[in-house]
Amino acid sequence: WSVVQSGLVNGDSLTRKRSMYVVRKILSCYVHSELEIQTKLFHCAHKEQLESWRVLLIILEVLEEKQPHAVKPALAKFCTVLEQYNPSDHMHVSWILTVFHRMFLHESRTVVKWALSKFMGTESVIKFMFEENEHKFLCGPLVDVLNKPGLFTREEGDLFGSPMLLAKCLTNFLELCEVQLSRADQFRTFVPNLFAAVVKQTWNGVSLVHVSFALSHLRPMPVLSGDLLHSIGNMLTNIQRFQEPILRAAVQCYWLDISLQLIDPDKVTFEELSTFLSVFKQDGTLKRGTEQWNRTAQRIGELNNMQAVDFVRGSIREILECDADCTKQGICRVARIAVMLHDCGVLAQPSQWEELLDDSICILSSAASRPYLSLHRKQAAMALFLALQEEATSLFDDSFQHEIMDLLSPFAEVMYEHVYSSAFAPLTNMNDFQASLTYFHFLDVVSARPTFRSLLYTLMNEGLHKCSLLLEENSVASTISVWRFLSWAATHFPEKKQDVDRIVVASIMSGGLGQPLHRPPEWNIQDSILKAQWVAIETSVMELIWDTIRKTSLCSAHCKTV
Repeated sequence: WSVVQSGLVNGDSLTRKRSMYVVRKILSCYVHSELEIQTKLFHCAHKEQLESWRVLLIILEVLEEKQPHAVKPALAKFCTVLEQYNPSDHMHVSWILTVFHRMFLHESRTVVKWALSKFMGTESVIKFMFEENEHKFLCGPLVDVLNKPGLFTREEGDLFGSPMLLAKCLTNFLELCEVQLSRADQFRTFVPNLFAAVVKQTWNGVSLVHVSFALSHLRPMPVLSGDLLHSIGNMLTNIQRFQEPILRAAVQCYWLDISLQLIDPDKVTFEELSTFLSVFKQDGTLKRGTEQWNRTAQRIGELNNMQAVDFVRGSIREILECDADCTKQGICRVARIAVMLHDCGVLAQPSQWEELLDDSICILSSAASRPYLSLHRKQAAMALFLALQEEATSLFDDSFQHEIMDLLSPFAEVMYEHVYSSAFAPLTNMNDFQASLTYFHFLDVVSARPTFRSLLYTLMNEGLHKCSLLLEENSVASTISVWRFLSWAATHFPEKKQDVDRIVVASIMSGGLGQPLHRPPEWNIQDSILKAQWVAIETSVMELIWDTIRKTSLCSAHCKTV
């Protein structure tokens, strides 16, 4: 009987007709015999029950018509069947679900929307569906049809900004499911299965927004495991293909709230939680100071604080001790959890941060006197401070960003020359480029702190003189270093603006801006990766040049030359 039911909703019309013929033939044999058919999915013990089967077959036949006006009379008959339906007197509930499934697959959007609203609003069918353990219908056909384009369109008279009628129906339907399943405490088992079906779909943007809206109304309960949280994160990563940024943001906001409400602390590690939170971009949905950030930090504060701090401490140790390159994403996700622990009060004291970052501070403060210190460790320590600084950026001014960098201020005298020389070190190969970006970014950040700024000022005159000489070479290493220095000087030392202007004007008048970069012959570029790295270097130089010119006062003649 399951095979017959599958045939009734098959994509091939001939298969559907053959399946209807099988049912009709069996009923015909029953009419002309005294045989009683009693199985789980099919029972027909009284001839009075034949009328319900006849109506069901008529509805399935009419659904072969593509026009909604031809189908509407059959929908009225189906409503009558639903009003009188009782599985003890009529057919098994799976046959009613089969009719709904066939309606979900109909070519007319009107029929599909009617079937969805009718199914989600018929309490008796929902009740019997759960009693007969037919949950698979919800995690299969129902989730599939919700992904159909055009279902969640605004009807005439709907207020702009209000939820769609179908989204409200889905919200009420989930509440009804919870009522039906809560009696046997089965809802907690059902929700993960439903979520697993949702995250497997390749969603269109509008449908996912409204499905997410409905799921966000589920009451908090611990049901999400680490694997399911990972699958949700993959789904949210894949929606980057949505063309509408507002849809991406809405979906991510809904699922962030949903996941935090339903996370099971006993089944999710902080490693998995930090990986999940890294999906949400700082410039999109999870920026410090927003309501989303505050709710997330509050929820993390409700978890096991000792495990959270141990995770951050252990992750920092792994980052610093790793001999290979540490991924930026791995460092950023640890920094995000750490800043959230600060905002929820778990790591609120400066002494806690000093203890947490002690190894990083030791590496950076002793780098100048340790020539054999691993380059990876120095970069990792800098990247960690930069990630914390980035995550601590808030919509509201607070002192936390300054507190992080001030941990390095006592060591400024032993650090500043090494940081300066590392940032402007020449590039010996293309792989040095990414390392130099980290060094320069770190220099740019510490230069904003008064202690570092006063010390770095002592290197300005020597640096400006060196820039004048290096501009004549026009090589890759010298060009990047020169324009980085000029951009940095114009930003942090406005008193040296005239000197910077003089060097920039000299480069403009000599025609240096129009010259191509000289690539060293040993930089043999053969594969696509190296070509991409070279393009990144050229782009970086161009950005530095224009950023510096933007900060420079040029006359009209010089502007025309540029």
